Amino acid sequence: YQIKEIRANEELYQLKPKILVESGYGRLDSIIEEAQSHPQSARREGKKKILIAPTWGDNALLETCAFNLVDLLLENGHEVIYRPHSMTLRHRKKLLIKLQYKFLEHKNFTYETDVGAQESLHASDILVTDWSGTAIEYAFGLEKPVIFIDLPRKVNNPDYQKIHLEP
Repeated sequence: YQIKEIRANEELYQLKPKILVESGYGRLDSIIEEAQSHPQSARREGKKKILIAPTWGDNALLETCAFNLVDLLLENGHEVIYRPHSMTLRHRKKLLIKLQYKFLEHKNFTYETDVGAQESLHASDILVTDWSGTAIEYAFGLEKPVIFIDLPRKVNNPDYQKIHLEP
């Protein structure tokens, strides 16, 4: 689909065609391969280890409901790993510091900034996210459940409707 979208953009904006190479999804392949050395334990009943890995932007989970969500999950005895998007690390430092300050002393809260690492993916039982691509990696790479928080759509290209392809 990405090749179709790129070609449609080239046509719409009369751009010189790019040399494109079909290569698959390296990150997903890596997660699937790594999962072989992390056998899934039996599903825990009751309390869970929950990975929160949102996307970035003005209407993302951090900006809208992360504090309440983390608070609620911790109050109910779950372990929470909060893993911000790399763009959030760049653009929302003050808000992330507030989140860390509020929960870092809690024994069941972990704050993780290495978005390339896979340990939290394998160690968690459930992913909670918004519009993050991590959901694809988690669901299809690990075959684990994903809970989506219904937030406003993240639109990076406001002219997306000019390309007459289904997203």
